[in-house]
Amino acid sequence: MVGLRWWNDISEDGKSTWRFETLPDKEKDRLDHTDSAVFWCGIIIEPLFWIACLITAFFQMPPELDWASLVFIAIVLSVVNFAGYVKCARGARKAIRRAATKKATEVATQAIIEQATSA
Repeated sequence: MVGLRWWNDISEDGKSTWRFETLPDKEKDRLDHTDSAVFWCGIIIEPLFWIACLITAFFQMPPELDWASLVFIAIVLSVVNFAGYVKCARGARKAIRRAATKKATEVATQAIIEQATSA
């Protein structure tokens, strides 16, 4: 939907490594902006929904502590999911910026070399 993917790898020695991927630029034209907007709205609304459920669980008489603990886990997982996609999206923007800077530097260097050698 948005061309982003993230996950956590745990190696044999127990080391945790977070992996973030983004769709290559040449394939990003396949993405639909409406799908992307729905995705990001859902990612943002999900933790808010679970927070509302947590508040509801606490205000019941008697408070539903079993339900509240389950909802708390859902809040934690949805916030981690949101943070993973945000970090992935930021990483993609940084990679695009780095690639653009590298290309601009190459073009400028080539122009300087051509001008210096033509004189």
